[in-house]
Amino acid sequence: MYSCSDHGTPEDEVKYDPSELSEVEAVALSLEGVEYDSVFSRPDQMDFIGDSLLVVHDKVGNENIAHLISVGGKYVHGFGKIGKGHGEMLAPHLFSVGEDGKSIYYFDWSTKSTIKFSLDSILAGSNACNVLKTGRIDGASEYGLNDVWHIADEAFYGFGYDDVCRLMAVEDGKVQDIYTTYPPVDENEENKWSIWNNMAKIGVSPDHKHIVIGTAIGSMFEVFSVDNGKISRDVFKAFYKPIYRLAQGAVPACVVATEETVWGFTSLYCTNESFWGVMGGEGFSHRDVIYEFSYSGELLNKYKVDGQVEVLAVNPQGEMYLVMTGEDKDLHLMRADLNNVKRRKP
Repeated sequence: MYSCSDHGTPEDEVKYDPSELSEVEAVALSLEGVEYDSVFSRPDQMDFIGDSLLVVHDKVGNENIAHLISVGGKYVHGFGKIGKGHGEMLAPHLFSVGEDGKSIYYFDWSTKSTIKFSLDSILAGSNACNVLKTGRIDGASEYGLNDVWHIADEAFYGFGYDDVCRLMAVEDGKVQDIYTTYPPVDENEENKWSIWNNMAKIGVSPDHKHIVIGTAIGSMFEVFSVDNGKISRDVFKAFYKPIYRLAQGAVPACVVATEETVWGFTSLYCTNESFWGVMGGEGFSHRDVIYEFSYSGELLNKYKVDGQVEVLAVNPQGEMYLVMTGEDKDLHLMRADLNNVKRRKP
């Protein structure tokens, strides 16, 4: 049985400070439209694979749950199916790009398995994949994971649902460390779990040294660092207090937004130097302001765009790609060159 290390206790009081966000003036971001064949209806995650390809996860997933498109907008291939067959998934959550740059991992919450797709196979039009049993660690049934972010076949970060396993680092099938503490945003433990798990966005930097968890209800984020398998929480920031009601009859407790709710991170993306978050605003009516934070929690830049951001990704060359909903209610693939933008801090 693995015993988690002592990571200390959470703060006694959470201090919400929206002024950190509101006092910085937003810079209008100039966007260039990229012509593409729209093949998804509810994009939920986007990332680069290689220098010229984007992977887009479709939350609806009518025919394929993931799509490979070029940065020029050309559709390449769809992959991943909903179903019970080999390599199919019932409840796909996060995908991650492995450290080899050619492996795409999808966690299936229903089967507690990870499906590994090879870029070479996808480009060849093949549905070949490998099934990795990552949802249970060392036979310990209490480590049921909610999401998994793979680094390689036998190395990943797991995100749990309770105080037994909130965040863990696993390598070669063995647990390296577990972080269990939740910020005390609610007196009811179940409500905290729901805010920080069911309603949270997760991001991992490409070098796998930083993990960011941001809430969708209210606006809060935590920054973790991982060094030789050991997890430490470095930063906790809180801007807007979660306002919600509980879903009737939901077990475990599930929080539901109200008209007064300020939506936090609706999209989250990590680079090696910083992370980017889109906030929904009051009543989920905005999603047009993008914030860039350092891993020390400092607000570096704030951008305003025309339209609602669904997902975004930023490459090392300083190019941002976004899937946005425009005034016409259609999805658009957009691009911005951050090198040509006057930024407060690089």
